[in-house]
Amino acid sequence: MGLRGPVPKPQAIKDLEGNPGKRKKSQSNLKVLPNTGRGKAPPPPKRLLPSAKKEYKRLAKWLWEKQIMETPDMEALAQTCQFYALMLAVEQEMLKDGESGAYEMQTASSGYMSANPKITVYQQYYDKWCRGLTQFGLTPASRARLLGNSDSQDADEDDPMAAVLGGKW
Repeated sequence: MGLRGPVPKPQAIKDLEGNPGKRKKSQSNLKVLPNTGRGKAPPPPKRLLPSAKKEYKRLAKWLWEKQIMETPDMEALAQTCQFYALMLAVEQEMLKDGESGAYEMQTASSGYMSANPKITVYQQYYDKWCRGLTQFGLTPASRARLLGNSDSQDADEDDPMAAVLGGKW
């Protein structure tokens, strides 16, 4: 049986979101020391494919500077980049088949028609890559949830009911 509830967010992401519910901060969420002044992001693991290493360096630099990634997060980012590289490799294989080769139906040994297995593999790598990006706030939707809507925050300042509910009356 899997774990229940939403996946816990990293402290840096919680800091970006703020405290919209005005709840007390939990003592268990100790802030990790900022990574500023510690030099560059950790290098990519040697086991990564070349395109995964390139993607890792690109993303790790940005995540390290924004203090979203810490050294222990290196493996999660490396695996996300590896899925990206594998997805690109499958995509290259599909492009070799030509324009119609990737989505062409195939006859299995049992006689049934099935979709090209490369499409299934590609979709699996794509889904795993996207899940990894979401963990680091690297998709538009996950960034929007992190940063919220700045227009609604400005509107709350002029709303008397928001002031009452926020305890500013």
